[in-house]
Amino acid sequence: MITTSTLSDFINFLVCLFCALKLYSPLVLEDKTGVLVKYFFKMFSLLSVHFLILSIAEFVALNNPWLLGVAYNLSHVPFFFALGYLIMIPILTRKPQASPFFKNLAFWLVGGGGIVIVIFGLFNLNYPQVNPLTEIIEWNINPWVGVAISALSLLVLAPTMIFFFVGYFASESPKAKSRSLILGIASFVLIATAVIYYNAYTVPLYILGELLSTMGFFLVLLGVYYKGEFSIVKTIELLRSRRS
Repeated sequence: MITTSTLSDFINFLVCLFCALKLYSPLVLEDKTGVLVKYFFKMFSLLSVHFLILSIAEFVALNNPWLLGVAYNLSHVPFFFALGYLIMIPILTRKPQASPFFKNLAFWLVGGGGIVIVIFGLFNLNYPQVNPLTEIIEWNINPWVGVAISALSLLVLAPTMIFFFVGYFASESPKAKSRSLILGIASFVLIATAVIYYNAYTVPLYILGELLSTMGFFLVLLGVYYKGEFSIVKTIELLRSRRS
């Protein structure tokens, strides 16, 4: 059975995979990009793994609530390490000479904190269920797990949102301003997604969470592939040049 949640997560998987593949070409074949673009590549790659695990689990384990709940929690391992790479973007933009220790500390604090959340979620597993009316999977996650995921996501996405909005005001290029604005709005939508999606206990909130998730990643796609031009590389180069 293909549920609404399965379709939403698979669309998010395709968007993240597309972004990762588009970043792979300049990253590996030309080797002209900086470390920030590599972090974006790793982030999108891990997010695609997260959504792929979710999509497969939702498709094959829908009738096994225990297995579905376990898969849901484990899928957040790559999700949290994706956040670990994402937090590096605003850090290295503001502090390009940051020591390797500081960079690794930020990465492992986010990723390691996520692992703790996953373990806690596995030991406090609630069974998900499919709403027969909306065909949205209601995950019924532990309230503390939901709050923790939302807080960690907010901690990472808020600086990222500021990063792109700063790019909007710093740029003189109409294209770069549009890209930065779209990606800033996408970050804001994903913040709202994290707050609502992981703390949803009513049908309207589950529906809103799914809609915001899909909308947020489509905005990401629009921002990084603005007018047929893959543009994260140029946006990052612009912001770094403004800092130097």
